[in-house]
Amino acid sequence: MTTPSFSLEKYREFVYSDIEVRILMNIALLENKLGRIDSCQDILLFSLDHLDEKDIDLRLRIIYNLSYTFHRKGLDKKALDYANQGIQLSIKDNNLVILGLLYCRKGTAEFNLRDDNHIKSLNRPLSLHELAGQDNLKQTLLEVCAKNKIDLNKA
Repeated sequence: MTTPSFSLEKYREFVYSDIEVRILMNIALLENKLGRIDSCQDILLFSLDHLDEKDIDLRLRIIYNLSYTFHRKGLDKKALDYANQGIQLSIKDNNLVILGLLYCRKGTAEFNLRDDNHIKSLNRPLSLHELAGQDNLKQTLLEVCAKNKIDLNKA
C-alpha cells in the first residue's frame, strides 16, 4: 500500500520499513514453496542487508530461512555458516526464541558435511524444545533423525 508501483521484479528499487522487510521475507518464503529457490535466496539476502540492525527477531528469522534455503540448494557449508551466525547472534542478544531451530539447521548441515559434531548439535535443540514445551518440534526432529538413521545416543 505504501509502494503502489511495487512488483517482485522491481523489489530492489524501493526503501522498506522493517514491517515491509518482514513482508519481503514472507514473499521469499512463498517463492521457496513455489520452487523458485534462487529468487527466495536473493530476496532473503536483500532483506537481511536492508533491515535495521536492532530488529534482532526478524534478523534471526531471515538468517534461519537463509540457512534452510542454502540447505535446499545443497550448499551445506553456506547453510552451516548462516546457522552458526544465527546461533552467535541469538546467544549474544540473549534472544533464544529460535535457537533450537538454528541448532537443527546446524546439525543437519554438519550431518550432510559428514561432521561428527552433528550429534552434539542435534541434541541441543532436543533439550531446548523440551524446556520450552515445544513437543511438536521435538517430535519432528526425532522423526527426521530416525528417517536419516541418525543415532542421537552415539555421543
